[in-house]
Amino acid sequence: MFFSSALQAVMGFGYAIFSMPLLTMIWGPQEAVCVVIASGFVVEILVLVASGSRPRSSRRAVLELSVWSVPGLLLGAIALTRVPQVPLQILIALAVVLAVLDQLRPRFPGRAVAPAAEPGRWAHSGAAAPMIGAVSGFLSSCTSLGAPPVVLYLNARLREPRRVRDTLVMLSVARLPLSVGILLMTSAWALPSGLPLLWVAAGLGFLIGRRLFELLNADIYQRVTFGLLVAAAAMAVGSVAVGVMAG
Repeated sequence: MFFSSALQAVMGFGYAIFSMPLLTMIWGPQEAVCVVIASGFVVEILVLVASGSRPRSSRRAVLELSVWSVPGLLLGAIALTRVPQVPLQILIALAVVLAVLDQLRPRFPGRAVAPAAEPGRWAHSGAAAPMIGAVSGFLSSCTSLGAPPVVLYLNARLREPRRVRDTLVMLSVARLPLSVGILLMTSAWALPSGLPLLWVAAGLGFLIGRRLFELLNADIYQRVTFGLLVAAAAMAVGSVAVGVMAG
């Protein structure tokens, strides 16, 4: 939790990517989702309040993605209580692997890319925000891994590391009441004991992450983002393999 919190403070995402596999093994998917939401909220508030500068988030992106995430949040909460764990893990793996493939396209040198097919161009279309909001909402409430689609979308539209990070954090804060309310409504909200200790670890991790963020420029941010997505894809695929073997 300490490492995940530091990562969230630096990147604006990543807390759930590295916390969920461990928490799922300890408590199961339903409790793990709720713990990530409740403990990750502490880090997000610290990023906004204690970072020493006014958040530079995109209000339009936060509003659009919040509104369009509502249907996905509802469907994801229902899936969390009714769909077996392995199909959910497969869905997570597919989403993250697709995110990695999208980031890989501009990394192959020597290939001419037509303007219409330029990586990231899709994020400027009218259908991008509804699609990303719905998919992210679904993944967020059934797996807590709703960040990768939003990361790709914001990196393509905003590009500046601080704006991307602050927008990610503001989106998480804005969706928190929606997420908790929908999980309560669908009887999917369940918190185990020991949460205060996780809050302490999250706070300590934030202090380290805050310092590391000051060392990042746009190029390093993009590289670290890609590396985290690759790590997330590997962990997602590995969890599917473990789930299949256990089944």
